[in-house]
Amino acid sequence: MSATGGSSPESVETRTDSKGGAASAALVLGIASIPTAVALAPLGLLLGLVAVALGLIGRSRFRRGVATNGGAAFAGTLTGAVGSGVAIIYLALVASFVYHHRSSIASFDRCLFRSTTAAQVTACRQEARVPSAIRTSRHPLSG
Repeated sequence: MSATGGSSPESVETRTDSKGGAASAALVLGIASIPTAVALAPLGLLLGLVAVALGLIGRSRFRRGVATNGGAAFAGTLTGAVGSGVAIIYLALVASFVYHHRSSIASFDRCLFRSTTAAQVTACRQEARVPSAIRTSRHPLSG
């Protein structure tokens, strides 16, 4: 600022730029968490949570005047939350599917465990493609 001992504008600018890494990292991880949440839900959840944490750190630094990229911090927090939400919904859907089809999955697993030839494995796969509910006479489409 002044020649009497204050810091120059260049040193303030350098200090501000060096503290914006959390916001930038939050934005990158937040954006990456959304497609990753669908492809690899646990990893997408982790990326999203880290993005939210880094975004909050970046927002805190912005409010204190230490960093200048508050918008990136906010966007990183938001995209990280969206990625985490998508991952949680996806994991809940998978868990629900597994829970509701647990007997069919267990039956398929037992069939595969008993199989000793490729033909038996193929038979297990073919049998598993049609859910047991469709093969029963109580099913509305069974006629």
